[in-house]
Amino acid sequence: MPNIFYKVDNQQEIKIAYLGGSITGAQNGWRDLTFNWFRLTYPNTVFHQANYAVGGTGSVLGVFRLDDLLNEKPDLLFVEFAVNDENDMSIDRRILAMEGIVRKTWQALPNTDICFVYTTALRFCDTLMGKGKRMDAVIDHEKIASHYGIPSIDMGLDVARLALDGKLILSGDPLEHPHANVFLKKGDDYHPIESGHIVYAGSVIRELQKMAKKSLPKPHTLPVPYRPDNWQESHLLTPPRPNKKGTGKNFRMSKKTNWRGRFQVCIKANPEQFHGFDLREAN
Repeated sequence: MPNIFYKVDNQQEIKIAYLGGSITGAQNGWRDLTFNWFRLTYPNTVFHQANYAVGGTGSVLGVFRLDDLLNEKPDLLFVEFAVNDENDMSIDRRILAMEGIVRKTWQALPNTDICFVYTTALRFCDTLMGKGKRMDAVIDHEKIASHYGIPSIDMGLDVARLALDGKLILSGDPLEHPHANVFLKKGDDYHPIESGHIVYAGSVIRELQKMAKKSLPKPHTLPVPYRPDNWQESHLLTPPRPNKKGTGKNFRMSKKTNWRGRFQVCIKANPEQFHGFDLREAN
C-alpha cells in the first residue's frame, strides 16, 4: 500500500472505509480494533471511519453498495467478503464482483489503497486444519489480489495456527473456559466473540506494521482486466413505480424479492447486465 502511510505522515485527516459483512460490522470487533490502532499509533492525525458492513452480504451485493462508499473518498479501503462469498450463488460471480470493486475504486480514486481481508468460520477452520485447504472464495479473491498487486490478510490462518498450538479453543462456552481464549461461542459457527476479534485484529495489525514503511505516494493504475466481463460498470438504479401487475417499465419485480429493508438488492435487469435497484424508492 504505497499511499496510506505516506498520507498518515503528511495529512491531517485520514478516512478508512470497511466494506464487508456482519463479522466486519460487529461493534468493538476487528474493525474498531484496527481503526483504534491507527488512532493510537498516529496520534497527530485525525482518523475518520466509514462503516459499510452489512450482515449477510457478499461481494455480489458489495460491488453495488460501493457507489455510496466512494462518495466518501476513503484513503484506505478494507474489503471482507470471503465467508459470505462461500456459497452457490457467488461461485460464478465473486471474481467478477471483486474485480469490479477494485476497478470501480481505482477508476474513481486512484490514490486510495485497498486491502483484502479474509475471515473464517468453524467448518473452514476444520478443513484448513485437517486438510490444509483454504476456502474456495479466498482462492478466487487471491486471483484478483495477485492480478492487481493488492495486499491480502488471511485472518483464518492465525486462527488455525493458534488452535493447532493449543492456544485457542475454536468453539466453546467462555464460562466453561475462563482461563482460555475462545474464538466462537458454541452455537454460532461464524461470529467471533471478543477474544476471537482480538485474534482477527492482531493478524491485521501485524501485517499493517510490516507495511508501515516510508514510501512515496503513487496512483494505482488499472491493468488489463482479469475478466473482461467484470462488474466495473455495475451501478444502482431507482426503479420505476410498479403497476398493479407488478411490472415496471423495464423489468419485473418478483414478490419473492429478498428485501431486508436496509440495503439495496440486485435484480437481473436483462440477460446481459446486472443492475442494483434501491427498493426503498419503490413504495
